[in-house]
Amino acid sequence: MNEELQEPFNVSEELQKAIDIALGKIENRSFSERNPELGKMVNCKVCGTRHRVNERKCEQKFTYSVGDYELFREDENGELVPDYRTCMRPNERQTKRQVAGAAAFKGKRLKSHHSKVQLQFIERTRKVFLELGFDPDEKDKEVFEKNQQRARVLAAREIRRERELNDRRIRREQDLSRRINKGLI
Repeated sequence: MNEELQEPFNVSEELQKAIDIALGKIENRSFSERNPELGKMVNCKVCGTRHRVNERKCEQKFTYSVGDYELFREDENGELVPDYRTCMRPNERQTKRQVAGAAAFKGKRLKSHHSKVQLQFIERTRKVFLELGFDPDEKDKEVFEKNQQRARVLAAREIRRERELNDRRIRREQDLSRRINKGLI
């Protein structure tokens, strides 16, 4: 009798497609979309913690006291007024971070700083460029770029040669030290 109740349930192809689509949409939702009653998590800039939007309402409070002292400043009339501690001083412009927030600048630099090796290469290229007598104020762009490329090649060769000589010297010192340690010298 139990076997009769467990008959396979036949689902049409259209219904199965609809079920698969619905399950796919549900699985692709974020946690806050699957549980709207909890609300979304945010990094609160006011209190500096991470909490749900619905949990609490954070408000920024400005004060003009530091410990037991109160801060005052002179306004345009010369009267003393409370100097509220905010990120902005009166009559000053905001920085990019204050406008957009620090999170907007998170990550890799758009114009990254040159490495030590790159800076050495740039310096050597300039030096070689001037040593060869090339004119830095050359009007013809093609001639200037050709001279610049030639200076780069020569600078790279100089740097490579210096490194090879330095590497050889280090290897010789290592070889000598190892021979001394083995008692061969």
